[in-house]
Amino acid sequence: MGESAAGNLPIYLLVEGNLDRLVAQCLLKEVGLEYGTTYPRGGWNALEKKFTSFNKTAQGMPVLALLDFMEPKSLYNAPCPGDLVEKLVPLRHPNFLLRIVVREIESWLLADRERLSDFLSIQPNHIPSAPELENDPKQTLVKLASTSRRKEIRTDLVPQKGTSASQGPGYNSRMAEFVINQWRPREAAKRAPSLSRCLTALRRWKLES
Repeated sequence: MGESAAGNLPIYLLVEGNLDRLVAQCLLKEVGLEYGTTYPRGGWNALEKKFTSFNKTAQGMPVLALLDFMEPKSLYNAPCPGDLVEKLVPLRHPNFLLRIVVREIESWLLADRERLSDFLSIQPNHIPSAPELENDPKQTLVKLASTSRRKEIRTDLVPQKGTSASQGPGYNSRMAEFVINQWRPREAAKRAPSLSRCLTALRRWKLES
């Protein structure tokens, strides 16, 4: 199958978790692309093992991979996202769209300040204006949720006292609800440079495929 037809094919998703999958689907919808099967949703270790095989898959079927720039940065000593991509897939096929999330997917969610503040029932100015500079965006989000005026938000997103959990029992389902119903990629891209680069790359790939 020729590369010129790639833009008409559904794009495979290679992500670390379910929340990343939903974000990836939103991004493809934003630029008018279709998404296909998701692999493997098993965290970083499962994702790393798939790069070589999915780079080959991309010769016939396009693949979008989202990778956090936290743990891999220390593992590969990559000073920037571009260097990390080069280290992970030196001979990357053009249809293997490997995009780096700085620092993790919560950075991109925090970047839509207006919608997230409404969802969490907090003031917008309490949300960092540069979420990609947060050391731990997920914990930043959890701490913001702890100040919510809505009890159900605090119960779902914030871990109970005395436990070793880093998030509340309903964190994943509640944040999935936010991504599906309220999150705006184009707005979030204004405060998340890596998201802006991702959307630009997807639009460019669509035009060139």
